[in-house]
Amino acid sequence: MILVAIDSSSTCTGISCWEDGELKDYVLINLKKVKDSEIRLKEMCIEIIKKLEHYSPTSVVIEDTSVVRNPKTFRMLTTVVGVVYGYSIKNKCDFKRIKPTEWRKALGFKQGSKVKREELKEQSIRFVLDKFNLEVNDDIADSICIGYSCFCE
Repeated sequence: MILVAIDSSSTCTGISCWEDGELKDYVLINLKKVKDSEIRLKEMCIEIIKKLEHYSPTSVVIEDTSVVRNPKTFRMLTTVVGVVYGYSIKNKCDFKRIKPTEWRKALGFKQGSKVKREELKEQSIRFVLDKFNLEVNDDIADSICIGYSCFCE
């Protein structure tokens, strides 16, 4: 089984690839330099599809979008999820959305209304360093944590 886990964003998307429960690869798609949001969204979707085609997963898991204060950001994130869902349908691979609270709970992370976003990011980075001895940024760390949580069930 090949699982691809995605922590999507309109600017930086972390992707990890797992084979039979073992981390095989990870990558960051960084489009921060692309200022036009519509062009950036299109490029992000293209790059994610390229990675999915490269890995040929049997399953894809992506962090579910939560309602954010900025409707434009929400639209962009749901578009990315939709593109990944479409890829999964076309390529007959399993597709799963996972809420951030779900994968963090599976990994025993401290969370709740009093835990700030930066602390959540730091927990992911620390987890990946401790578990895999990898120094990565928060986007890649989140994708690795999302993937790893799928094997904790």
